[in-house]
Amino acid sequence: GANTGPRDSPCPGNAYAPPGNPCGPYAVDHLFPHGVLVVWSLTPATTAPIESNTPGTPEIVGGRPATRQEAFPGVRGPAGGVETISVTVPDPNSQAQYRFTACLSGPDLARGRSEVNAVLASASFSAP
Repeated sequence: GANTGPRDSPCPGNAYAPPGNPCGPYAVDHLFPHGVLVVWSLTPATTAPIESNTPGTPEIVGGRPATRQEAFPGVRGPAGGVETISVTVPDPNSQAQYRFTACLSGPDLARGRSEVNAVLASASFSAP
């Protein structure tokens, strides 16, 4: 993931860290003003089937159909995040899914959304 704020090393006291993983899914525990944290992950076919009925807004990411969800306040991620943008991109060649999660902090959420949209617009996936 990427974060626009400074980062401590190596993730001491991260409130989102599960046991045995000191950095957790987010390598930060606080977003600074105007911060954006982006995390890409891949859910393998063995752990989750394609969510064909995922609620949200349809869009295209990397040339593939995707579903976007926005939550206010942010439903996950570091303290200070006030909006969460989640995008699910099913892999058409397997039951795997790419998942994009962005946590944004204010007060300028429009700027953060613009940065998130730029990351999504630059995404590409390799052909099988």
